[in-house]
Order: sequence, then C-alpha cells, then structure tokens
Amino acid sequence: MGKWWVAFDGRWQASFGDFDAAIEWAREVAGTGRTVDVAQRYFLIGRKFVTAFPESQRELREAYWRAGSRMWIGDGA
Repeated sequence: MGKWWVAFDGRWQASFGDFDAAIEWAREVAGTGRTVDVAQRYFLIGRKFVTAFPESQRELREAYWRAGSRMWIGDGA
C-alpha cells in the first residue's frame, strides 16, 4: 500500500507510493468535475490532508479536515 491516498465520490479510491503520481491522478480526476482530496498516510491508519483539487475547493476541504470532519461520505468529496 502506498502512503499517498486520493479520495473522491465519498470514498478513498487509490493509494500511491509516489507523491507526484498521486497529485497527477488527482488533477486528472478533478478535470472530470469531481472534488478530490489528497492525504498522506501516517502511522498505521491515520491520514493527514495534503491538498485538494480543483484548487478553488482547497481551503474548504482543508477546513473540513482541520475540524476533524473526515466522514465526508456523501458530501461530494
């Protein structure tokens, strides 16, 4: 399993061992009209917000993560 996770459509979709590959795929998916989160895995199960696409959604997505709201299933993540 990779250490970079990409989420959209309300669930974690893929993990990557390479940061650049995760970012590239997230941008491609965001190009289809989805909001995409990228997170870094730490320890065994924790994840930390890294960025979101499209960039216009980044601050909003980061605020959700800071608030501890990682249960975003159904909110268009």
